[in-house]
Amino acid sequence: MKTALITGASGAIGLEMVKIFARNGYFITAQYNKKGENLFNLIEELKKENIENQIMPVKADFSVSQSIENLYFEHIKTYSHVDVLINNAGVDFYAQVQDLKECDYQRVFDINVKAPMLLTSLCAKNMVERKSGKIIFISSIWGVNGGSYESLYSASKSSLIAYSKALAKELGPSNINVNCICPGVIKSPMNDGYTEEEIQDLIDRTPLGKIGSPSDVGELALFLSSEKSNFITGQSIVIDGGFIL
Repeated sequence: MKTALITGASGAIGLEMVKIFARNGYFITAQYNKKGENLFNLIEELKKENIENQIMPVKADFSVSQSIENLYFEHIKTYSHVDVLINNAGVDFYAQVQDLKECDYQRVFDINVKAPMLLTSLCAKNMVERKSGKIIFISSIWGVNGGSYESLYSASKSSLIAYSKALAKELGPSNINVNCICPGVIKSPMNDGYTEEEIQDLIDRTPLGKIGSPSDVGELALFLSSEKSNFITGQSIVIDGGFIL
């Protein structure tokens, strides 16, 4: 049995990853906190393909450490092992640096950095014992290049890149691959605040002439979870259509 623990499973990218992994035979623990109806609607939709039983939704608040532990143990209780961990959950934050408050730093780093690190520590123990595993972090192009008015978000996503590179070195001898995916502009509710003109400007700045889709990220995650990627680790793979900064 192939298993995957996917966080942030009720967002656009998370939903697509759950769908893709289920269709490829994985049994999935799908973490959500808000917008759980999106995930349950997907599970209902997948009944037509007889794969809905491969998805176990688990509510977990990533600002609470105990909730993260409960998520992990719920996965282990059901599936006994973790083949793939995808740290996808995260929050954005848009503000000028002079307007940031201490509580803003606390919230963004708790959810974007501390939570995936804690969950990874738990899953890594299981993977090391089995000498097998794939760990994927969903970062951002702003974690690579930095985004104006998104300094806090950029810093949190950059932390994931450094952490994944360190883990790749540490866990490689245990046959565990660790990689980061850094999406550019992806069609999702996160971008609903853009006007049509702003979206067109983003498209014009993308050599491929379009913005990305959640399935683009999901298919890359599937590849990095497969045996086809066995010699790929410690990488930060940008998926942005060649976006011109």
